[in-house]
Amino acid sequence: YLSNLKYEEEPARMYLEELYNSVVLKDIVKRNMIRDVDLLEKINTYVHSGYWSDIGSIEQYKKSHIDLINHEIKNYEPVIVNTIDGKYNRTENLIKNSGVIIQGNCSFGENCVIGKNVKIINSILWGDVTVKDGITIENSIVLNGIIVENNLKDTVKTLDKTELSV
Repeated sequence: YLSNLKYEEEPARMYLEELYNSVVLKDIVKRNMIRDVDLLEKINTYVHSGYWSDIGSIEQYKKSHIDLINHEIKNYEPVIVNTIDGKYNRTENLIKNSGVIIQGNCSFGENCVIGKNVKIINSILWGDVTVKDGITIENSIVLNGIIVENNLKDTVKTLDKTELSV
């Protein structure tokens, strides 16, 4: 039904509120004989009031990492390192060799090893990634356990050697 509303924010919100009210307030309350409906709504609202990001697209996935770096995710405080024109999160065992340049907003998983004279621009590296000397990674996502031996631009690099264009 949301597709019929063309995913427009206000009509979709109204539809979902009506659906919530009819299911929660009529069905669940009646079936479970809940007496304090206000308390149920407060609990339900609390449970769903945290950060939410639909990462159904590469762009939204990247935006979620930027939200993380910008401290928009409550109860999670990554160690942020500011660079001249951006910032990145510093994780456990991030090893950066000499001459590494990090530009824009980047995110690193644990145990990443960044070789000498590497340039990383607006990219996400998951855990256990090794980047060989002299490589440039730009606007890319590198999944767990990858050894990057060639330059990457606008790419998602997976363990099975698949490269997807972003």
